Amino acid sequence: MPALRKIYFRVTLYLSFVAITLHTCSASGASQVVADANQFPVSVRTEAFNDHPINVKVVFKIFLPKDNKRYIPVSPTLAQFMSSSPDVYAKPDLRVRVIRTECIPEDVTATVGGNEVMGKGGVIDCEIEIAPLRSVRRGVYDVILSFGMIDKTFDMLSSTVSLPKAVVHIQVETWPSPAAKQEALLAAEAERKRKEEMAAQARHQKEEAEAQARRQKEEAEAQARRQKEEAEAQARHEARIRMLKLVSPYLGLGLFLAIIVFLKRKWLWPDFKVRLQVGKKMQFDNVLRGRGGMEPGMILHTAWAKAWYGTRQRIKVETFAAEGLHSDSRSKLDLLVSIGTSVRPGVYLAKLPNGAIRVYVGQGSSQ
Repeated sequence: MPALRKIYFRVTLYLSFVAITLHTCSASGASQVVADANQFPVSVRTEAFNDHPINVKVVFKIFLPKDNKRYIPVSPTLAQFMSSSPDVYAKPDLRVRVIRTECIPEDVTATVGGNEVMGKGGVIDCEIEIAPLRSVRRGVYDVILSFGMIDKTFDMLSSTVSLPKAVVHIQVETWPSPAAKQEALLAAEAERKRKEEMAAQARHQKEEAEAQARRQKEEAEAQARRQKEEAEAQARHEARIRMLKLVSPYLGLGLFLAIIVFLKRKWLWPDFKVRLQVGKKMQFDNVLRGRGGMEPGMILHTAWAKAWYGTRQRIKVETFAAEGLHSDSRSKLDLLVSIGTSVRPGVYLAKLPNGAIRVYVGQGSSQ
């Protein structure tokens, strides 16, 4: 105990001196962060057999920040102070013994205040022995290692950075014997396979049920769609029938008018129009298209005009071969129209092979 007090006194003096000259030990932010620096509690999981001691090695890193920008380097003296054995908390039947604890000064990286820093820290290498007694039942037991000297060092820093307690949590799974473990593993594997088979069977049944439900739904939707399409087709057919019944009179009237217009088209669009007084006659030159090879003045066609209701009138229309028709097949024919004295004023039509002539009989002058 006097030796421990002497080391503690030296560490206190050293930390006080370092706190005064801390500006010469600024942390370096150029190195990569080591995620396990000051990461407590450290978790370790292992297994052991009754009456068979095992050694468990725990390694972790520490860093002593003063604030977000400064830190205290781990010197050999401080490392010797933090190499003290941890306090062990475990079930008595586990028989835990600390074999060695060593703090080795080493460059470490850490995250302080959100910044990545690198400096002189320490690596704690602790080895313990765990020896479960024969009476220990199978199960998982906790072994807690509390590094009190590291916690005191953290407390003496008076750091503005929150530092955790240096604690290692070891979970030990104990087995009565290797044969018991093997049997338990086989039983667990058999149970796992059984559960997987049951899950696969349940999943298969669920998939079949879902597929059956999906098929039924698709069939119902297809049937509903067919019924809807049939109803829509029937509705369209009935609508067409109603439309035909509705428009058939108009269609008949339209067809009748179209036939009338077609039959009387020359009344509406004649090839030539003539206006003469009753009892007059007049010749029109080059009014109808003819063909070559005819003697000039030769009568080609003669027609009598008719009223719109088809009665023949005393209106004679004659076509003559015009001058030069024999040399030019595209030349037009001369036209002679004679109105009888008994013809009533009105509109008449004379049809010739070379075109239709609409004749206006009235009191106006000829055109």
